[in-house]
Amino acid sequence: MRGLSDDEQANTMAAIRFLRTRCGTWRLLAKALGTKPSTMRNVKKGLKPVSVTMAFQVSRLAGVPFDNVTAGVTRSRARARTANTRRY
Repeated sequence: MRGLSDDEQANTMAAIRFLRTRCGTWRLLAKALGTKPSTMRNVKKGLKPVSVTMAFQVSRLAGVPFDNVTAGVTRSRARARTANTRRY
């Protein structure tokens, strides 16, 4: 299995930072993602890359598709894209 590209890493980190504000603390986010606080701290500091597994956990917690997390697509952009492509 291949890892995430640099762009996918950056987009997933943006989603992680967003979820951190939703959860309140890095410790609570780590708990919600099912990972150790030390792992979250190492990812946050850039000492460890975001794993594919963590990206899946982020997508599940955020309630968005995995591809949206790694591509950096926010919910509002995804809704706008869906609304623009609907055929009546």
